[in-house]
Amino acid sequence: MERIEAFWKSPVMEEYRAESRALISLAAPIIATAFLSFLLQVVDLAFVGHLGRDAFAAAALGTAYYNTVVYPLTGVAMALDTLLSQAFGARNLVSYGEWSLCG
Repeated sequence: MERIEAFWKSPVMEEYRAESRALISLAAPIIATAFLSFLLQVVDLAFVGHLGRDAFAAAALGTAYYNTVVYPLTGVAMALDTLLSQAFGARNLVSYGEWSLCG
């Protein structure tokens, strides 16, 4: 039992806890933004639901289409942001042009 207590009080675990707190403080706003973005679509459907079945079905299809189109494009844009920045920083204009054409 003493070995377990010594492990939890060790400098390695202290550093682990400090890094975990820092990571959570950085990730919390991103997690909240993702959750609230999803909640926005739920609220839209809740409002449209009062207009009838057809309106609700149309809004649900629109939401599904939006998610199908926008999320993959957002992923590509985030990837290109990194790749273009790296190519530009390395002064590799050929690679920059190739990534620009791909995106």
